[in-house]
Amino acid sequence: MTNPEGEVPSTVPKEPIAKGNENVIKSEFLEKVSEIPVVNAAKEYSTAAYNQVKQMNRFTAAALSAAENAALYFALTAKPFLEKVQPQAQVIDHLACTGLDAVKEKAPFLMKPPEELVDEARKLCSSTVEAGYQKARDALVGTEELVDRLIPPAFGEGSNEAVIDSDSVPERASKLTSKIGLRLYGHGVKHLIPIHKLSQESVSKLLYTVELMQQLKENYAKKSVQEYVDEAKIKATWIWEELNKEPVEEPEAKDALKNLEHRMLSLARRTTSILVHAYNVTAVPLSSLPTNYQDGFRTASKYATELFTQFDQATKAGEVTVTVLQGLRSKITDLEKVIQRLSSHSEQIEMEDLGNSEAAAAQQS
Repeated sequence: MTNPEGEVPSTVPKEPIAKGNENVIKSEFLEKVSEIPVVNAAKEYSTAAYNQVKQMNRFTAAALSAAENAALYFALTAKPFLEKVQPQAQVIDHLACTGLDAVKEKAPFLMKPPEELVDEARKLCSSTVEAGYQKARDALVGTEELVDRLIPPAFGEGSNEAVIDSDSVPERASKLTSKIGLRLYGHGVKHLIPIHKLSQESVSKLLYTVELMQQLKENYAKKSVQEYVDEAKIKATWIWEELNKEPVEEPEAKDALKNLEHRMLSLARRTTSILVHAYNVTAVPLSSLPTNYQDGFRTASKYATELFTQFDQATKAGEVTVTVLQGLRSKITDLEKVIQRLSSHSEQIEMEDLGNSEAAAAQQS
């Protein structure tokens, strides 16, 4: 049978039709990785984002299209080389697939949908945070109970703030820190109150003793020693009892004067010695008190030490001049002012503490 004109003889082979996936170098490992839900979701999200950026304007589209064409060109150029190493690549791909299968067995959650993974992660995070929050809250409650038992309020029920369960952990921790500081401070002031009272009594005794000695020096010609003794009996029983500890015979007037003066100096020396000892052996750490309180306490201790030194020297000398007595009186007055400031500060702390107690009681009621 004769072929029509223009028809190609059947003996001539036709050009094979190119298929989209023909001669494409495949990787089973990459395909399996793409099947992981999280990876697939990330790929879809990235593709969508890429297309959205590409469609923003024509300049962006042109630039990205040029990049795609360049990548395709390099891929086609490298194809002959990749075909040569295909056997070795298949071995590597097989090993990678084996490793990926092992990972999937040990971590089955990888094959869960992304939404389920996110939900489980959110629940785990929430439960972990809640557990940690509750542990911190329980620790604070235990610490609060321990503080109430070991460091009770210094004055009445002040400083005992009402604890509100709705308070957050940071707020509760802040209140606990403040409570510990206030209570330690209150206990420090409370332990110093007896020293303040002793200081006030000692200063009062010293002032009267120095005043009596000064009058004895300046007006001895106008009054007898017995008159000064009688005056001491009336104005201050304590000084008469102190001066009467050692019985005195009936000496001459001059000897009686020196004897009375010596016993007064000895009394003043002993009084300042007790005061210095009280300032030096206090168990309260000054560092826990305000700076102005520390300065006042150190000043009072300094004045008391100076007075003790002067009375000690006068006692050893057996007499004291009017000028020295005037200086001692001025120093005692300065000490009295410092002690009054310290006592006033302590009373203010006590009143504030009691005021807090009344406010807390009103809130609870």
